Amino acid sequence: HLEREYEMEARIKSASVYPVIVAIVALAVVFFILSFVMPSFVSMFQAAEVDLPGSTRALLAASLFLRRRYWLILILALILYLLVRQIGRMPTGRYYYDYLKLHLPVVGPSISRIIAARFTRTMGTLVRSGIPILQALEVSQGVVNNAVVSRAIAQTRHSIREGDSIAAPLEAAGVFDPMVSQMIAVGEEAGSLDDMLIRMSDFYEREVMYSVDAMMSVIEPLLILLLALLVGGIVVATLMPVLELMNTVGM
Repeated sequence: HLEREYEMEARIKSASVYPVIVAIVALAVVFFILSFVMPSFVSMFQAAEVDLPGSTRALLAASLFLRRRYWLILILALILYLLVRQIGRMPTGRYYYDYLKLHLPVVGPSISRIIAARFTRTMGTLVRSGIPILQALEVSQGVVNNAVVSRAIAQTRHSIREGDSIAAPLEAAGVFDPMVSQMIAVGEEAGSLDDMLIRMSDFYEREVMYSVDAMMSVIEPLLILLLALLVGGIVVATLMPVLELMNTVGM
């Protein structure tokens, strides 16, 4: 169980690090071009009185702002980081952050599968060991590491104390795939809840691996393409007036 958990987390971390590295490289390239390359063309354009395209004028304005107001960007970035971190420490902020994670495009379904695998693996192991359902749910509530799912499990525990089954309140909460509550209901009726939970955890762990690999096969070329378009667009916007100036001189 721990080895699979570690393998899943390692695979997801490697998948999330790559886009961050590409984004940092892209920002570094843009910063270098705007801060060191564009200024060398400014005096040339001004002396030649070339009619600059809108894209080039926008780049020149961005370059000027970056060189004169870089400190403002750093301060705003620091304030935003501290604000986001502080909100995340508040219970309400943590809840909405976790809700957002579950509904993110592309990665949201993978996060949901990870939580489902963790929940079903923990529950199945505890139930198989003879731990009472309510106690097993309490332990599982602490390991899912998501405030939205944790609240749903707490509501499920309350419903069970009122005489309800496990499957019905979980299905009503809507935090897991319908298959989770359906298979739990089957396991409750058949008296093999622990086996059903372990099977589901195996299924979701495999699904996480497949989905991460599939996601990376799409994200890697897409990020490279976006980086090429970004840098290429800046280079084209910079060179267009230069080529126009060379044509004018040649004529």
